[in-house]
Amino acid sequence: APLDAQEQVLARLTRLLPDVDAVIVLDQVEEAECGIVTERVRESLTRLAGGEPRRVFWVDSRTRIGLFRGLIVKVNAREAVREAFGERADAGEDTVVGQATLELARRTGKPVFVTAGERGIWISGPAAVLIPSVHVEGPTDPTGAGDSATAGAVLSLCAGATLQEAALVANLVASITVQQLATTGTAAPSQLGPRLEMWRSQAKGTHDAVRD
Repeated sequence: APLDAQEQVLARLTRLLPDVDAVIVLDQVEEAECGIVTERVRESLTRLAGGEPRRVFWVDSRTRIGLFRGLIVKVNAREAVREAFGERADAGEDTVVGQATLELARRTGKPVFVTAGERGIWISGPAAVLIPSVHVEGPTDPTGAGDSATAGAVLSLCAGATLQEAALVANLVASITVQQLATTGTAAPSQLGPRLEMWRSQAKGTHDAVRD
């Protein structure tokens, strides 16, 4: 993006910061330096996040997640493993995904959320922990599931949730939206309680963990 466009976005973001609880960055342009989230913008986001420790800064990037610093990052398992260990690493192996989660957290200096489809969401910490997903019956449509998971997690963090709680809410929301076919799914607060009970009956309090 032109430099003046980058400057305008950053100036407006800086003005808005006092009035928001979270900033979500979606970097889906695959070509380097062609979208608005350029190297200059990434550096500015790092600086802004460092000066606003009480606000949630969250980034979802398709191909450059490893270039962000000082922001919470969300990435899928395949992208996390590729970024951490290269193309040949096995993104279907839980131990590898857990280790990739920890490696990305080490690089970024912030928590990492790694979505693993039907398995759930890995989160970083002293250990990488897998928060299981909700298993649903019938046809599903994954379109928008990642964005709905982001919405659930970020809103939860803004409300003071732990990383585990935020990942759980993300799973609950995504499990609702994937059942809405051929449309942009939504999840109402009233739907989360019943879905939580479904999750509890399935999870039985067990989580997988991988230590560094």
